[in-house]
Amino acid sequence: MTKNIKNKQKNLDNQFHGGRDNALGNTYEVNFFIQKIVEMIVANQKGDYGYIKIKRGKRNAHVDDIYAQTKQGKKFYHQCKRFLPDDRKELYSDFVNEYLSDNLCELWLVTQGSAKELRELTLLAKREPYAEYIKQLDGGRYKKEKTVFKSIQNCFPQEISNSETQTYEFLLRFNVLFYDEIWSKEQIVDKLNAVYERDSSERIKDRLYSKAMSVEWADREITWDEVRVEVQSLNPQSNYNLPKGNNSGKSITPTTNKSSPLSILADSSITFKDKLDYLFKLIDNQVSEEETRKALCIIKEDKTLTWHFLKNLKDPAWFPKIKDSVIKTISEDTTDSATKYQLLSFFEKCSDTFSDEIFPFILALEKNTQSYHILSNLVKTTGLLKPKSSEAIELLWQFFDDLVEHQHPWVRREIPKALLSFINLNEDKIFELFKRLFTYSPSPQDVTQGSPTLALTFQGNDNENWVFEETIQALSELLSNPKYAEKAHTLAREVEKTALAEDEKLHDSEEGITLDYSSIWLSNKSFDSSRLEYNHDRKERVILEIEKSANALIPENQELVKNLLIKMLEEKYEVFYLTVIKVLIKHYDKFAALSKSLVFDPSLWNVHNIKNYFLQTLTTAYLKTVNDKELADFVTIIDQQKLGDDRKTFYLKQSMLVSIPEDHRTKDIKDKLNEVSEALKVKPGIAKPFAVTTWSGIRPDITVEELKKKNEDELIQIMVDSSNGKRAASYDTAPVFAQLIDQKVDLLPNLLMKMKGKKIAADFAGEMVESYKNKKPTDIVGIANLISLLDEDDSWARIEVARYFNELCRKKEIQDYTNEVVGKIREALLALTHDKNPEADDNIKSSNPRPDDAITRGINSVRGIATEALVAFCHYFPTDQTASKRLKELADDNTNAVKATLIYSLRYLIGKNFSLCEEIITKFRNRRDPEIDFALIHFFSQLDCEKFLQYQDFVKLLFNTSNEQISEDMGELIGYRYINGCDVQALLDEIIGNRKGTKHTLRSLAFVFESQMGNLIGHPSDVKIASYLKKLMNPQNEPEVIERAAFVFQRDEIKPEQFEFMDKNGLTTELILNKFNLPAQSHLVDYLQKCVEINISVERCVELLHTQVTSAEAILSDHLIIGKIASIVAKLLQTKLSDKTKKLLEDIFNAGLERGWDEIYAIYYDLREKNE
Repeated sequence: MTKNIKNKQKNLDNQFHGGRDNALGNTYEVNFFIQKIVEMIVANQKGDYGYIKIKRGKRNAHVDDIYAQTKQGKKFYHQCKRFLPDDRKELYSDFVNEYLSDNLCELWLVTQGSAKELRELTLLAKREPYAEYIKQLDGGRYKKEKTVFKSIQNCFPQEISNSETQTYEFLLRFNVLFYDEIWSKEQIVDKLNAVYERDSSERIKDRLYSKAMSVEWADREITWDEVRVEVQSLNPQSNYNLPKGNNSGKSITPTTNKSSPLSILADSSITFKDKLDYLFKLIDNQVSEEETRKALCIIKEDKTLTWHFLKNLKDPAWFPKIKDSVIKTISEDTTDSATKYQLLSFFEKCSDTFSDEIFPFILALEKNTQSYHILSNLVKTTGLLKPKSSEAIELLWQFFDDLVEHQHPWVRREIPKALLSFINLNEDKIFELFKRLFTYSPSPQDVTQGSPTLALTFQGNDNENWVFEETIQALSELLSNPKYAEKAHTLAREVEKTALAEDEKLHDSEEGITLDYSSIWLSNKSFDSSRLEYNHDRKERVILEIEKSANALIPENQELVKNLLIKMLEEKYEVFYLTVIKVLIKHYDKFAALSKSLVFDPSLWNVHNIKNYFLQTLTTAYLKTVNDKELADFVTIIDQQKLGDDRKTFYLKQSMLVSIPEDHRTKDIKDKLNEVSEALKVKPGIAKPFAVTTWSGIRPDITVEELKKKNEDELIQIMVDSSNGKRAASYDTAPVFAQLIDQKVDLLPNLLMKMKGKKIAADFAGEMVESYKNKKPTDIVGIANLISLLDEDDSWARIEVARYFNELCRKKEIQDYTNEVVGKIREALLALTHDKNPEADDNIKSSNPRPDDAITRGINSVRGIATEALVAFCHYFPTDQTASKRLKELADDNTNAVKATLIYSLRYLIGKNFSLCEEIITKFRNRRDPEIDFALIHFFSQLDCEKFLQYQDFVKLLFNTSNEQISEDMGELIGYRYINGCDVQALLDEIIGNRKGTKHTLRSLAFVFESQMGNLIGHPSDVKIASYLKKLMNPQNEPEVIERAAFVFQRDEIKPEQFEFMDKNGLTTELILNKFNLPAQSHLVDYLQKCVEINISVERCVELLHTQVTSAEAILSDHLIIGKIASIVAKLLQTKLSDKTKKLLEDIFNAGLERGWDEIYAIYYDLREKNE
C-alpha cells in the first residue's frame, strides 16, 4: 500500500463502532455485505449479477447502503440501520423516493431495531390481494400496522392521487431483514460450498472479509469481474474463464457442466418444468452423492425449489439426508412460508421411523412460526408422531405447554385430538393439558342462530365454539373409556362447577345442596339428541356428556358407574343430583341400593327443584319393585313430614303420595292422598318438567257470540277493561270485535262515536274499520263519514281509511262517479292530508338510515298515503284547483316522509299537469337532503329527453352529496340517459373525469354500461360505450369500479364471437393493467376460457393470458382463476399451435407449475407418464 492509502485505512479503522476489531463493531453490516457478495458469486455461475456497491456513512465508516443490480437490469437497494429513529419519516421517505425513481427495484431495510409492525405489514401485503389487505388493516386487528401504513402513505407526494394503492405496491417491493437473520461466517462458508471445496470456501471467506473492511472497496461499485479476480487468485482451478476474444474482464460468463445441479436449479433461463424433472431425478437417486450434496445446498436456499422438492418426496429414507440441510433451514426460518406445510407433510410420511428425530424440528418450528394456519397444521402433524425416547417425550410436553394457551382458537382446536394420541404416555399430563384448555378458552357462545351476516359478525365466538366442541368431544371419548373414566369424570365435574360459577344467576342452597336451577335448563335436554354437537352452552353440554358416558359404561362396569354416581352426589350440586336421578330412572334395577337411598331420603324431598318430576319419576319406577314392608316404610316417612307451614306440608305429602304407583296404592294410601288433595283443592299428579312454550295465536276471553248479546255500552266497557289490563289484552280481544262488525256491520258508526275520548287501545278501531271496509267496499260515502268519528290517535284505523281511498283513486272508474261522490272523495282526502300522522320523521327511525326511508315512512303514515291518493286524484281530475292547491301546500310539509312521497308520486302527473309538477319541484332546487334527492332522481328518470335536458342544471346539483346511494342512483340515471340517446355526454365526461360524483357514481355507471354492452354491440354507440368502459377499467379508479366494469366479460350477452370487438376496443388490454384486482382479472380469464373452448381467436387468447400471468402474477395465487387457466392449458397442449403461441403457453404452464397448484401438477404428471 502507498502511504496515502495506509492513512486512509487507518482513519477508516478508527471510525467503526468501537473500532474495526471490536466484536460489537460493524460485524452485522459487514456480514451482510459479504452475504450479498456471496450471493453474487453463486448467482454468477450463470452470469447473473452486474455489480454491488457498498456505501459507508459520512460521519462513521460503518456500512450504510448497499446497491446491487443484475445483468438483466433488476435492481436492489438495501439500507442498514442498526437502530431506528423514533421519527421514521425520513427513513420511509428514502425508500419511497427510491421506489418512485424505479418501482421495479427491490427495497430492503436491514436493522436490529424495533420494526416488528413494519415487517408484518410487508408480509401481509405479500400474502393478501389489495382489497383483502385494506380490509384486514381496517378490521381492527392490525392497529399498529395500520399506523405504519399511514406514515408511509404520507411520504408519497400529494400529486399522487392513488397513494393508498401506491403504498400497497410499494410494500410488495419492500422487505425487512433483522440482524440476527444475516448469515454468520459458518453459513457463508456453507453457501460457498455449493460452488467450491470446503478449503477454498474458507480462504475465499477470509479474503472477502479483508476486502470488505478495506478502504479499497469503500463507496464505489464492485463488479463481478473484481470479485472473480479475488476468488480466482485463491482458487486457480476455478471453472470460470473469459469468453474468447474478450480480455477486458468486464463480461464473464461461467462455463459449467449443463447437467450439474448448479446450472439447472440456479439458472433462471431453465424452465421450471426442466428444474422439476431434475428434482425427480434427484429424488429417484439418479445422481451422485456429491451432486446431491450440491443440489441440496441450492434447494435449501430457494423456497420454491424446497416446496416442490418436499411435495414430491415420498420416501422416508431421505430424512437423514436432508435433516441437517433442508429441514434445519426451514425449521429455523422465522418467516412463515408454504415450505413449512410441505415439511409437515413429509414429517407425516416419516412418523413411523423417525418420530424421535423429528421432535427437535417440531419444537423449532413452533418457536419460529407466527401463522396460526401453520401452527394448527403443526399440531395435527405432531398428533401423528410416535415418540419413544424420553428426550422426545419431554419435547412433546414442552410443545403442548407452549401452545395449549395460544391466543388463536384455530391452534387450540387441533390440540384435543392430538392429546388423545399420547394418552398412554402420561395420563396425568394429558388431563392437566385438557384442564388448561377448558380453563383458558373463553366461554363459548351460541352463534348458530340469525342471518349469515350475523354469523360472520360473531365469527370469533364461533371459532371458540369450535375449540370447545373439539375439546369436549375428545373428553367424551375419555369419559366413556373405562380405563380413563374416573380421571375424566373428575375433570368434567370441575369444568361443570366452573361453568356454573360463571353463570349470572345467584345460587341459593337447600338442605346443603347448591341450587343452580338446572331443573329449568336441563329438564328437556337429552344426551342422545342428534344435535348435541350444536349445544355450546358449557354447563349444559358437559353435564350431558357426563350422563351420556355413565349410561354407556353401565353394560361394561356397573361398579365403576356406581362410584362415579356417588362422587357426583358428594359434590352437593342440584345438577349432579338431577343427572344421577336421570341415570337411575333408566337403570334403577341395576342400582337398587343407590336408588333407595335417594327415594327414602326425607331431606331430599324438601328440595323443590329435585323433588318435582325428577325424584317423583324415580320413586314411581323404584317403588314398583319393593315389597309391602318397604312401601310401608316409605309411607311412614311421608307421615313424618312436617314443615313450618301446613299448606306446604300438604303439598310435600301430595308430591310423595302421588309418586307411589297406582297399582301399589292401598286404600289407606288413597285416603291419605284424597285428604291432602281436598285440603289443597289441587288435583294430584306428577309434576311436568319445565318446558318453554311458544305463542300459538290469539287467546281472547270472550267469543263473538257472547259479544253479539251485549249492548253498545257493555261492548265499550269490554274494550276499556281490555285496554286497562283487567281482562285479555287488546291484541287478543280486538280480532273478536272485527268478527262482530263482519256480522253486524251497521254497528260500527255508533260504537266509534261512543269510543271517542275514551282510553281504548288503537287495535279495536283499527280491526273494526278494516272489517267494515272489507264488508262494504262500495260504501264510499259511509267510509268517508268514518273519518270524523275517529279519534286523532286512531292511526291504525285512519291508515285503513287512507289506503281505501288510495286504491280507489288509482282506478279509472273514479271518473264515472257522480259529482257528489267525487266531492266526498276530495273532502276525505283533504281531511286525511291534514292528519297528525306522521308527526315527525324520527317517529319511524331506521337503525341503518337510507335515502328511501322517507318514502317508506310516507306510505306507512296517514298523511303520506293520503298524499299518494291526492296525486292519483289529480291525474284523473287535472283541472281540480282545490286538489292542486293542496298538493302545493304539501310540498312545504314539516316532514320528509310526506314531501318525498309527494315528489315520488308526481310521475303520474308528468303527462297530465306538468306545470303543477314544475311548480312543486322548483321548491326543492336548493334544498339538499338525501331523502328528498332520492325522490327527485326518480322523478327526473321519468322525464322525456327534452324535459330532462331542460332540468340538467338542476340534476347537476344532486351531485353535491356524500350519500352513497344517491351517488349510485345518479350514476345509473345518467348512464341510462346516455344509452337511451339523450345528449348528456358532457355530464358523463365530468363523472368519468372525477369532476362530478364519487366512486359510487362510477361504480353505478360501470354497472349500466357493462350490463347493456352485450345488447349494444352493433349499435351506433357501441364503440363509444366500449371506450367509456375502458376508461372505467383504468387502474387509477377504485378497485370496486374496475371490478364492476370488468364484469362485462361475465355477461351471457357477451358471446365468444364478440371477442374481436372487445379486444379491438382495448377492453382486454386495459383490464390486464389492473394486476392486483383479482376479481376483475378472473372475469377476463373466464371469458378467455369460453373463447378457447370453441376455438375462437385461440392464439390471441393465449397472448392475453400470457400477459396476465407475467404482468399480474397475483392471479396465480387464486385457486378459482388457476382452475380456469389449467383448463385452457390442458386443452391447448394437445392442440397444434404456432411456435410463438406454443412458447407462450409453455411459459404459462411453467408459471403455474412453479406456484405448485394441483391442477397444473396434474397436467405435469400426465406429461411425465406419457413421456415415460
